[in-house]
Amino acid sequence: MHFVPFLIHTIVLKDHQPFFTHCDFQRKNILVRDVGDGYSLIIIDWEASGWYPSYWEFANALFACGRWEDDWSFWVLQILDPFFNEYSWMQRLRTELWS
Repeated sequence: MHFVPFLIHTIVLKDHQPFFTHCDFQRKNILVRDVGDGYSLIIIDWEASGWYPSYWEFANALFACGRWEDDWSFWVLQILDPFFNEYSWMQRLRTELWS
């Protein structure tokens, strides 16, 4: 695991401003309610929220794609600013740390 410090300090993961984020943005935490003349969107489960690097929400939302069997990734790209390189590095880091 000597490469973990390298991954954390790469240029890809540096120089991102802190951003207040939900940190668990996925399908199960989004409620949509029909209010007659439109829809109301409610985001629940804020217990992991906090100040994270600007790419954090995007990376975690894509992690929630799981097996990529539905259109969640399409909606993530419509809602959040994309950080593809950071997602790739974070995916590698997650694989190495938790596999």
